[in-house]
Amino acid sequence: MMKVERIALLVILGTAPVIFGAVQPWIWVWYVAAVFLTFLAAYWRKAVRFRDNGLGAVWVAYLFLAWTLFQIIPLPEGLLVQVSPYRADLLDKARDLAGVTDVWRSIAYGRRIALQQWILWLAAFLLAMLVARACQERGFLTRLAAMLLVVGGLEAVYGLVQAMIPTTGVLGHTQYYLGDARGTYINRNHFAGMMEMIWPVGLGYLLSLSPWHEKLKLKHLINADDFNRQLLIAIALVVMFLAQIFSRSRAGIGGLILGFAAFVGAMTFSGAGLKKGFWIGTGVGVALLGLYCAQIGLDNVIARFMQLDEINSRIDIWKDAWAIVAQHPWGVGPGNYQVVEPIFKVHFQSNTVTYHTHNDYLQLLVETGWPGFLLLTSGFFYVLVRGLVRLRQSFKQAGYSTRFFVGAGAWSGLVSLAWHSYFDFNLQIPANLFYFAMLVGVVCSSGRQRTEDR
Repeated sequence: MMKVERIALLVILGTAPVIFGAVQPWIWVWYVAAVFLTFLAAYWRKAVRFRDNGLGAVWVAYLFLAWTLFQIIPLPEGLLVQVSPYRADLLDKARDLAGVTDVWRSIAYGRRIALQQWILWLAAFLLAMLVARACQERGFLTRLAAMLLVVGGLEAVYGLVQAMIPTTGVLGHTQYYLGDARGTYINRNHFAGMMEMIWPVGLGYLLSLSPWHEKLKLKHLINADDFNRQLLIAIALVVMFLAQIFSRSRAGIGGLILGFAAFVGAMTFSGAGLKKGFWIGTGVGVALLGLYCAQIGLDNVIARFMQLDEINSRIDIWKDAWAIVAQHPWGVGPGNYQVVEPIFKVHFQSNTVTYHTHNDYLQLLVETGWPGFLLLTSGFFYVLVRGLVRLRQSFKQAGYSTRFFVGAGAWSGLVSLAWHSYFDFNLQIPANLFYFAMLVGVVCSSGRQRTEDR
């Protein structure tokens, strides 16, 4: 892959979260276009090919994209009655009222919305392929990890300022979540989701800078060439942990703990284990976290965990979403939950449209039906299992390499966000979707060792 394409990837990933997580269509459309252009340039030179990713989850992704595209294509009335009888009945009543002749209609209620969402999903898939290919190039993984640490550190500092000075907004936006760390995101939960994906990669990069094959004394470690860099990364990680705690995102704080447990589990399963120095460093980090938390105060964080009204509201949203699934087992079309939700609003009483189910899995089921849900969740589970196996292979082949440590961090980030997605809609935010795709690409490349890595 050419240097220009690798730089383009780093620019896309480094800037995607900057403007509200690229949540507005007028922002993410430029990132989608950039991904498409980068992929076409790499594909034209045969630097990346559709068959490069083997015969595993990539074919599940192809089937998922094919199924969701089928949902958008207009169908004959007889076929639509079979796959979506509820929608067909609504269309019959609408035609009778309007006095129009029979026309073909798609499974998706709003085809324009569905096509936009499908294009965003396609861009995320192509981004994962590009990252997986770029990670085979020497030095790209190091640059990617360093870039993520810079982005995460700056976002975390901005978030802590917001937590300590409640009047601080988000790029001038001061309407929501005042007093919570949220960086350049409007929603604190999406900020926490981004942090969950970044800090494990940073931790992996930090560990990769230590000579694990040697038994170092403290004075040797302090005099090492990489000590200043390691100290700076460690401080950045502590700041990111603090920002995630003071985002007051309950699922995000839970994801922080789970992500650390997943990292330890991945290291243990791979056979690498974790030496005493890691646990000493962890203890120092926890002590610093406790010290800073005591200085800032945890009253607001604890109070957040005591609030139950929002949990009840989400349960009501989930009940209404399940009613949609019962009437649309084949889905309502990508991005079309917001179109159908007002019809089925029974338990959750609100005068406004609910755009998301606050559960990425449930929203996937509502929009893509059982076929899309089973395809994508089984593919993701395959990536997790296969990624863990590849980490073990990577350690056996190359030992304590950068690829191994960063791969373990990426795998942990996927586990962390998979947990968080059960309670929120992080994957509906384009920047977080792209970061999730990036982690998938890193994990898929972690078992492929170049000769110079061995």
